[in-house]
Amino acid sequence: MLFSYLEYIGDDYEADQEKMAAHLKTQEWWRETGPCQEPLEGEPEGTLWAEMEEIYYLA
Repeated sequence: MLFSYLEYIGDDYEADQEKMAAHLKTQEWWRETGPCQEPLEGEPEGTLWAEMEEIYYLA
């Protein structure tokens, strides 16, 4: 299992996500890594990501 952390710094998350999705190298990366992802058991159909509660914060 892979756990990831995202900290967004910006003003328009949706617009920034659209820019990222339009980026050709990002699209290439998603094509390569997409087949490696499997849905979590118990999550709704089509869900690849699930939010987790932060338990520890180490600075």
